[in-house]
Amino acid sequence: LSKTQLPFAIQRVVFSPWSGGLVAVAGAVHCSVLAIKSTGKVASSVALELSLEALGKDVCIKEVFWVPNADALLAIVTRAFVNIYDVSADTICPVVALQPPSGRAICAATVAFDATDGRAILAQMQDGSLYSHPLPPTLGGLDGPVTIEREIFVPPDVRG
Repeated sequence: LSKTQLPFAIQRVVFSPWSGGLVAVAGAVHCSVLAIKSTGKVASSVALELSLEALGKDVCIKEVFWVPNADALLAIVTRAFVNIYDVSADTICPVVALQPPSGRAICAATVAFDATDGRAILAQMQDGSLYSHPLPPTLGGLDGPVTIEREIFVPPDVRG
C-alpha cells in the first residue's frame, strides 16, 4: 500500500485502461497524473497546468477521461473547453483544445468511434444539444483552440 499527498481535495480517480501504471487524480481545479509501479508504490507524479482559476469561479473540472487506444492522452472537460493532453510529453499545452460554440457551455464529453471518421469527441451542451469533433490520427499541431461546430441532431423531446 502506498500513500501520496496531493495539494488539493480529490474528487475523481481514473485509472488508464491503456497504460496500466497511470492514474489521473483530479479535484475541482487541479489534476495530477501518477505513475504507479507494479508494487503499488507511486513512481512519479506530474501536475497538469490547467490555470482554471484565471477563467473564473464557475469553471471547474467536470470530467476526466483517458482517450481510448492511446497510452498517455488525458482529456479534461470543463464548461469552457475540452482539452486533451499528452501527459508523456507536455502537461502545460494540450495537443487538442476544443471550445463550445458561442453562448454554449459543455456539460459532458466522451470519445466515440466511427467507421468513417475514426475517433471523435462528443460534447453535450447544457441545453441538451450534442456536438462532435473528429480527432485526427496524429494529435497536436493545432494553432490555439478550435470551436466544436458539427451539431448532431437530437430531437427536442430527448434533450430534456
